[in-house]
Formats: sequence, C-alpha cells, structure tokens
Amino acid sequence: MKAIVPKGFGAPLGMYSHGVVASAGELVVVAGQVGMTATGAVAVDDIVAQTKQAFENVRASLRPQAPIVIVINDRRDLYPEILERAGLGIKTRYQRHVNRRTGRRAGEFYEDVIVAS
Repeated sequence: MKAIVPKGFGAPLGMYSHGVVASAGELVVVAGQVGMTATGAVAVDDIVAQTKQAFENVRASLRPQAPIVIVINDRRDLYPEILERAGLGIKTRYQRHVNRRTGRRAGEFYEDVIVAS
C-alpha cells in the first residue's frame, strides 16, 4: 500500500494518512479527515462547513470524478446540502438497518450508504 499526500497538504495528524492506495491501484481508502484546510486552518462556520471541507480534503486524494462511498447516520438530512456545497452529487443512496451492537440503543438504528461524485 502507498500513502497519499495531496499536493499542497502538510503531514497528516498523528499516525494517520490522507489516503492509501491499495496494491491494485483501484481502491483508495480515506478515513479520519477533519474540517481543516491544507494550511491547517479550521473551517469555523458550522458543522456543515467543516464536513464540506473534509470532503474537499477527500477529493484532493482522488482522481477527478472518482466516486466516493460514504457510510453515515444522517437523521438530520444534512448530507444533501453538505455534498452540494462540496461540489458532489448523490448518485445512489441506500438505507440499511444496523443491528444493535451494544444493546444500549432502545430503538431501531439505520445508516445511509451514499455513493457521490
């Protein structure tokens, strides 16, 4: 595997990578992105602005128009606006039931899987 550092970005925080390319070169795994710009400034407007910045960081690690798979709990339906502000469109959106893993949740739990580009 090969770590990715997008052009203009500093070193990632801690032991993380901005992205990793799998040996076959077809799958890039990006995780742990935060709402910081390449210069280290935090997008301070609100959670939507910070999440938008995190997606822009993800896009910097990928080739143009590469699909992005996002797994989220979007109870407040924020992601359509976030993705639009980040210049991404939703291609597919699935909702799936998730079994209670800890037994602490009283109700049903669902998460969304979004494919965007």
